[in-house]
Amino acid sequence: MQDKTFAQAMDELNHEAQEKVTTEVIHCWIAIQQGSTIANATTYLSNEHMEQTVTHVLSYMLLQSALYAAKKHTVISNQRYEELKKYVDTLAHHAEQEV
Repeated sequence: MQDKTFAQAMDELNHEAQEKVTTEVIHCWIAIQQGSTIANATTYLSNEHMEQTVTHVLSYMLLQSALYAAKKHTVISNQRYEELKKYVDTLAHHAEQEV
């Protein structure tokens, strides 16, 4: 049996963490689609780091959905949509760096 390299072990841990976050996001997204707020949907998460991560992902998803709906219904122009999308993506990148 061959020992894992440090990189392999880190990759496995990263993959496992991504799966856990994805599972929690999907669970909370269903609650949000049924009318819950992000805060209420994530209250059951006891791990503060997980709760913050899921909250960031859900906030990003909601903002992107709202922007898309506004663009689709011509509430905002394509140019404004791209401008705001870039800003939201930048915020998400900064939040990702903090977590």
